[in-house]
Amino acid sequence: MSAAAQKPNLPEHEIRRWLQENYAIDGELEPLPGECDLNVKLSTQNGETFVCKINSGTGDLELLAAQNEILALLNQRDLAAIPRVRTSVQGESLVPLKTELTEEGQPLIGRLLTFVPGKPMATCAPYSSSLIRNLGRTVGQMNQALAGHDHPAFRYKYDWDLAQSMKVVERYRDLISDPQLRDGVDQIYRDYESVVVPRRDQLGKSVIHNDANDYNVLAEGDKVTGLIDFGDMVYSHTICDLAIAMAYATLGSIDVREVIKEMALGYSESMSIEGEELTVLFPMMRMRLAVSACIAAHQMRLRPDDPYLAISQDPIRKTLPTLLALDVDDVHQLLRNTLA
Repeated sequence: MSAAAQKPNLPEHEIRRWLQENYAIDGELEPLPGECDLNVKLSTQNGETFVCKINSGTGDLELLAAQNEILALLNQRDLAAIPRVRTSVQGESLVPLKTELTEEGQPLIGRLLTFVPGKPMATCAPYSSSLIRNLGRTVGQMNQALAGHDHPAFRYKYDWDLAQSMKVVERYRDLISDPQLRDGVDQIYRDYESVVVPRRDQLGKSVIHNDANDYNVLAEGDKVTGLIDFGDMVYSHTICDLAIAMAYATLGSIDVREVIKEMALGYSESMSIEGEELTVLFPMMRMRLAVSACIAAHQMRLRPDDPYLAISQDPIRKTLPTLLALDVDDVHQLLRNTLA
């Protein structure tokens, strides 16, 4: 997988035929946004709702199967709502679209997941302290559920993995046209290099969600009601999940220090923050936004007509100066005092 993976292009009648032949199901189809997968919402006449996720190529079959295993595992826990995999009439969870080929000549692979209703957290801003703490708690509960779970398919190199973030910034930062944003990315890179890199070998690892952004978290009032889009899962530093969720939560908040405190408190109710994880949390959090800016600059050159690729970029530009004004050591001390 890579940041430049191409989304499949498939006509509606092919999707309907695939659904009818493999799931004996039909209904109203509605396109959904997605970076690499073709996502389509299916609403049936009997009131059921699903998401068709269509992936290009067979190279990720093992990874898709591993993702399905995680969904099954998390659905056994008392978490926010998580998508469930619907098997085909043949009992398969991964179903090829045998009549349609990508430009590279590889068959498409489809899955049918239950649709998790709810409002994206991004539409609930500004966030209450209770919602922020609940998000931290939810991420901690998920990490606790995944502790000790591993699969070889998750051990791959991926641009969205924070463990690969320095290479991503080095590759794409020159594509950022805004000089102020580019300077901010450079500052974040230096802090990550000086604070995180020397401590990476001391950080615990596990399979992580890797993308609890404000559109993949569903919320109502002060509660997280759902967590969706497990397509970015990877084996990486466990604390990355908190750093990523925290980064996007700051985009919809008035007081970023409050976000940092409340999310750390909520997370620690379910999952302890060990050793050097507290030291690297804030630099990792900012690095996620720097990576997002860099990858977006790259992808928007490849797909300039895809508005989904820019969905977080304006909020990042507005919030990053506030985050850059915070001293890394001061935030570390704030976290130490909060969790003391």
